[in-house]
Amino acid sequence: MLSELERAHGLAAGTLRFEVQVETAQSVLRADGTVALPAIVAAADGRCSGLHFGTYDYSAGLGIAGAYQSMDHPAADFAKQFMQVAAAGRGVRLSDGSTNRLPVGEAVADGWAEHLRLVRRSLERGFYQGWDLHPHQLPSRFAATYAFFRESLGSAVDRLGAYVGAVEGAVLDEPATAQALATYVLRGLDCGAVDEAELAGTPGGAEAEQAGTPGGAEAEQAGTRGGAEAELAGRLGGELDRRALSRLAARAG
Repeated sequence: MLSELERAHGLAAGTLRFEVQVETAQSVLRADGTVALPAIVAAADGRCSGLHFGTYDYSAGLGIAGAYQSMDHPAADFAKQFMQVAAAGRGVRLSDGSTNRLPVGEAVADGWAEHLRLVRRSLERGFYQGWDLHPHQLPSRFAATYAFFRESLGSAVDRLGAYVGAVEGAVLDEPATAQALATYVLRGLDCGAVDEAELAGTPGGAEAEQAGTPGGAEAEQAGTRGGAEAELAGRLGGELDRRALSRLAARAG
């Protein structure tokens, strides 16, 4: 149907995409015990752009009592871990569900604290989007998100500088971890928690000096990473910008 709509309206193939709400047990596991989520993503043939978790429909379908239905219930985590595995490396975004504890009336402070805790928990588990039910939840959403991306910014930048400059330190990062670090900084930029001007010339302290213009053995080590990483080593030495981060996020090996 989507292909026909694209042809009828002169749209390029694959333009029309959709997102899937995961809110039943059957959307996670089939009756025969096999995992349904990868098949759902595959059946979309590249058109599935996101998976959203439905906290309360999913919990109710499992018979969980209303007082215990929550984003951090073990049953919810079980479903979301399957979502995470099914979406990994397939260009499918993830969104956590919502909490029905609202920061309104006399419950403002408690509601904000609970929402901030749950948003932070989702971010730490790799869910960078989530549902909110009330405008009053936006302050705690922004507070949790900005704090998450700012608290480890300095460490992430230092580690990236050490990685591309082949500088020895207390942490030896693998290419996949360097990719994750670059993606972390990019997400901070994208959501507004980090300003690109903050990153200019900030690979960090002594590590920056060593990573900036690697010479001798360090230059030789940096060269073995390949053309893209060698160029990144030079760029990160003087300026950490979106372009350098994007290239590192795309290829860190």
